[in-house]
Amino acid sequence: MARFQVAPISPAVVAAAARRLAAGDPAVSLRTVDAPSGYPCRLTLQEAKPGERVLLFRHRPFDAVTPYTEEGPIFARLDAAPAHLPPGALPDFMAQRKLLTVRRYDRAGAIAGAEVVPPEACAETIAHALEHANVDYVHVRNAGYGCFLFRADRAA
Repeated sequence: MARFQVAPISPAVVAAAARRLAAGDPAVSLRTVDAPSGYPCRLTLQEAKPGERVLLFRHRPFDAVTPYTEEGPIFARLDAAPAHLPPGALPDFMAQRKLLTVRRYDRAGAIAGAEVVPPEACAETIAHALEHANVDYVHVRNAGYGCFLFRADRAA
């Protein structure tokens, strides 16, 4: 099985959202976590805990703008360090999801395929997707809401 590396969002993305919040941007809000799941931080790749405050903002997890480029809501902790998962490891919050969408993208940013899988099949599906020469990277999303969870690339 091919190895993969999960990537959190950049701390610079979170800092920019925090600046937008401070400037009064209505597309960014600060939320207090009120449940033990449902608030996966895309920076730490951990579920935020009840009582924590997290940013909620729109994020576009693509480098280029193409017909497939999407933007959607994500949560992120303020002033937190980004996750550094070992190759082949998935965030712990994956086990709490019912179904996931694993989307394959090519170098041009076009969708090269997608599968809806249960959490226990996610790692194998990512690894298999990255075995295809036309696949540049993978996005994993919540199947129900469609929210971006993380990007996975081939491990170095």
